[in-house]
Amino acid sequence: MSDKIRCFIGIQLSEITKEKIDKVKNILRDCSLQVKWVEKYNFHITIKFLGELTKPEIEEVGQVLEKIAQNNKKPFTINIEGLGAFPNLNYPRTMWVGIEKGSQKLGQINQEIENELISLGFKKKHHEYTPHITLGRVNPKENNLQLLSKKLKEFPFKIEIPEVVDKITLIKSTLTPKGPIYQSLSEFDLE
Repeated sequence: MSDKIRCFIGIQLSEITKEKIDKVKNILRDCSLQVKWVEKYNFHITIKFLGELTKPEIEEVGQVLEKIAQNNKKPFTINIEGLGAFPNLNYPRTMWVGIEKGSQKLGQINQEIENELISLGFKKKHHEYTPHITLGRVNPKENNLQLLSKKLKEFPFKIEIPEVVDKITLIKSTLTPKGPIYQSLSEFDLE
């Protein structure tokens, strides 16, 4: 049995926001495509995936997050808006709701975390950070991506959900056959 814990740094969302995002997901879900949909209680914004960490590594990451929270002592508002997909809307493999207002601040926090974690031996990501909330992942065997692409592009209403970000959370992720289970290990207040 491994003593390591799978972790990531993220922003937890309010229950009201999760409910609104779930309604968006359920509109998209109304298709016969093979998609692994994210459960409502798991909606979040990932700042940085850390992987498998030992308890001493988790403590070191906590110290970094405490420092970053101290440097960012002001809650800010984000606006969850618009649909997107990785790698793109024409070939959607991961569907998400994006962040408009506040995305620069999330990017700044991501960059601060990336820079600080280098000293702990973490590798810096070389791709641009895109803050988002994952709605679902398309099964690699799914061939009818044109239908999903069309549905994403022609979504029937505009998404605009404001959310206040007042803490950064270190989250434990336990993988199970029914999907991941997330548990907050520690929270770092921005107020």
